[in-house]
Amino acid sequence: MKKVGRYTSALALLLIGALILLDRTMETEYLHLAIGWWPVVLVAFGAELLAFKFHRREKRGRLNLDFGGMLLTVLVLWGLSFFAPASSSVSSSTTGYRIAGGISTVALSEQTDSLVIDNPAGNVVVKPGPVDKIQIDASLWAETPAASHDFKISSKEKDGKITVTTRGGLFGLSNKNKPFIHLLVTVPEQRKLDMQLKLKSGDVEARRLPIRKQLTVETSNGKVTVSDIAANVLVRTTDTQVQADHIQGDTEMHVSGGSIRLSEAGGKVSVVASNGPVMISGSSVGGDWNVDSKQGDITVEVPAQGDFRIDGSSPKGRVIAGLPMNVTANAATGTVGSGAHLIRLHAANGNIAINEKPGTGQGGGAGNSRAAGLFSKKAAKAA
Repeated sequence: MKKVGRYTSALALLLIGALILLDRTMETEYLHLAIGWWPVVLVAFGAELLAFKFHRREKRGRLNLDFGGMLLTVLVLWGLSFFAPASSSVSSSTTGYRIAGGISTVALSEQTDSLVIDNPAGNVVVKPGPVDKIQIDASLWAETPAASHDFKISSKEKDGKITVTTRGGLFGLSNKNKPFIHLLVTVPEQRKLDMQLKLKSGDVEARRLPIRKQLTVETSNGKVTVSDIAANVLVRTTDTQVQADHIQGDTEMHVSGGSIRLSEAGGKVSVVASNGPVMISGSSVGGDWNVDSKQGDITVEVPAQGDFRIDGSSPKGRVIAGLPMNVTANAATGTVGSGAHLIRLHAANGNIAINEKPGTGQGGGAGNSRAAGLFSKKAAKAA
């Protein structure tokens, strides 16, 4: 007799076992990522039930459920949610025992134009310094002094790209009580490189780096701090707090489950946020701003003078403007100067606040008065 739920249970257990073996052999964290998609199993149970009913629509008799297999699958998923938790303990401020460490260097060739740092089990701090080689100060930290010292750092260069990779530390089924690796990387302050910082769980700090074209940051379950970058910045994170200041190039952020604070962006701004507040402020607008938030509020501070236009909408929230604009309950439009740059704000399930950046007016009420005239005139034409 065929029981509904048996196939879904078997496939779920097979997939879990495969991910465990993959994490063990490749030192990956795919099981941790998969656990976050556990509702798919419920959908699969429902789909299997509908499939059986459709197949037996002309036959009489009741369908039997495989309660044992379904219960076993649910218990396994529930147990793994404890053994594969989010790596919130990985932080630059975490206290513990430094059980190993060392400093190594990586030479740059004349063709070197980019640097990739791949540290899946810890934090990365990158800073410029008076050095002619890349200097890596690595330390292994753990909650107990008896943790394993087994970790290594390797580097290779291909087609002008240096890739620095760490192995060891935090990996496998459970992140709890396992060591993680801190990297303090010093790069030559007179040598511009494209940089890519790849982490799975950890904090990233990058300040005043000599970037050639673009700095890319990828991490989860940590904090990203980027400041004083005279190039483009791309950030992709999950469950992460992101703070970026004084970016002279274009800024692009894709953040799923975390807050964003961006100030003084000199170029274009593109932000896609899934779940968390977004705060963007600038004393000038040097490019288009495009901000989309699925679950979270958007707050922007713009100068009283400039050449930009604002188009804000919040279908299920409220739009509040501290500047004179054409404002309805869930939308706002207005233009300053020639309106050369577009500031597009869209909050699917949140509120939007549009305010004047402090200190960008003409002093007292004069700046606000002029901004009011600019906004109202353009808004009237648009209407």
